[in-house]
Amino acid sequence: MKYKFLFFTLMVMILNSCGGSDSDDSTFINVSNPIPSTPPKTISLRTTTEIFPTTAIFRGNIVQQDGQGETPGFVYATTPNPTVINNASVTTIAQGPTNFEVKSGTLQPNTTYYVRGFIKTGEGIYTYTAETSFKTTGYFGPGGGYVGYDKGEITDGWRYMEIHPQGAYYGTSAQGARWGDLNLFISGTYPDFGKGLENSIIIAANNPGVNCAAKVCLDLVRNGMSDWYLPSSQELLILSQELKKANISINGYGSGWTSTQKSDISAFDVKYELSGNIQISDLVKSSDMKVYPARRY
Repeated sequence: MKYKFLFFTLMVMILNSCGGSDSDDSTFINVSNPIPSTPPKTISLRTTTEIFPTTAIFRGNIVQQDGQGETPGFVYATTPNPTVINNASVTTIAQGPTNFEVKSGTLQPNTTYYVRGFIKTGEGIYTYTAETSFKTTGYFGPGGGYVGYDKGEITDGWRYMEIHPQGAYYGTSAQGARWGDLNLFISGTYPDFGKGLENSIIIAANNPGVNCAAKVCLDLVRNGMSDWYLPSSQELLILSQELKKANISINGYGSGWTSTQKSDISAFDVKYELSGNIQISDLVKSSDMKVYPARRY
């Protein structure tokens, strides 16, 4: 009888341990949290810009996680589909998703280049973008002058800047022209690259005298083109310096007027020295100096 009681008690305990209340009828399964995968980094090319005879600016975009870093780059050559093997390349550092740009090494003037962006994976494998091409400046433009600058794309209505090495003159003067009238300050003439046309229009509208370098350029028709203007101080300086790197000389010696005013009696010119140095100077406005017309299109 004693054994039957013990057996009965044991069975009750087992059944109670297996049972559960109405509030405890769920089954739980432990699942480990999955580790989120990191999206692959991607790189794309943007427009090559600031193209001169021997340099250009490569631009790109990289998509990567915030906090990630990468060393993207560009490879370029005169033949299609360049790789980093035996071709010139430049790199930079990029943090997070961002646009980036790098200046090229020395290029050849008047030459077509092919460029691709790249990144290098942790396994040492290079991933390349699609290819684009561009042409360095230093060639003849539609107006018969030299194209010294290419933005790479049309913005503000123009892309290329051309300057003519043949001077323009007032009347029969072989010296060029005066900048304008003395004792007259004309507001709004800026030194910036890209401001020459606007400067010239302002000068022509506010300088009463007709012997005026800006007016000479605006009135000029050369090689069928009538959109010439007097370049700003930075335009004439930079175009002259960059074209010189391609062995193209605007002026061997002397000075040329710019459309950037200094004071009521003087304006800025670009001085070409026998040593080859090219720099900005200033002269009295009544001086007859050379005038090199520029145009943008």
